[in-house]
Amino acid sequence: MASVRLTHVLQETIAGLIWLYLDLPADASRQEVEEYADELIACIREGEGFDVIERTIRHLHVQRFCVSSNARSLRILVERSIALVRLEPVSLPSLEAA
Repeated sequence: MASVRLTHVLQETIAGLIWLYLDLPADASRQEVEEYADELIACIREGEGFDVIERTIRHLHVQRFCVSSNARSLRILVERSIALVRLEPVSLPSLEAA
């Protein structure tokens, strides 16, 4: 159960980074951005290198949202996403206990 919560928190966090760093169209839905985050997380977990992840995200961004991405913002997104996904799992206190 805790790993499911952690996975969901990771997905929401990466989706938030996508909202912050990429120029998304106004009609982009939360579901679309979370699916995008899932694809980014999967690519990172597969052990791909920075350049491969960056190219994959650039391709997804253009394909899915039909807009180009700012190179600097894209690099920051990839750096921070890799840092988050590759962290060792930690034990979080239960939200129900609070």
